[in-house]
Amino acid sequence: MNTRENIELNELSNKSNAKLVRKEIEYVLGIDSEMKITYNGQAFKIRCYAAFKGDKAYAIFEDGVFGKGMNVSKITDKYISLYTFDMMGTKTTYKMALDRIIPGEIIVDK
Repeated sequence: MNTRENIELNELSNKSNAKLVRKEIEYVLGIDSEMKITYNGQAFKIRCYAAFKGDKAYAIFEDGVFGKGMNVSKITDKYISLYTFDMMGTKTTYKMALDRIIPGEIIVDK
C-alpha cells in the first residue's frame, strides 16, 4: 500500500468513527445517563438530561470531582458544538471534532 492509500483509509476510518460516536450519543445515551469519552488524550463525560418537553439535552464535563463543563448546542456529522457563559455573561464556544473522540463506558443513573 502506498502512502496515499494509507491516508485515504485513515480518513475513511475517521469518518466512520465520527458517525458511530454521533449515533452512540444521540440514540444509545438515554436521559439521566452519561458516557465517558477520551478527547485528545483527556478524559470527559457527556451527560444527557431531560430538557423542555422531554427532549434530550447534553453537556460535556471534564472527568473529575469539580470538572468544568460546557453545554452542547448541536451535534453534526463532524463536530459537537459547545458553549458556556462566564459570570460576566461572556459566551465561550468550542467545536469538538467527533473523529478525535474515543467512546467509553455508559453509566445510567438509578
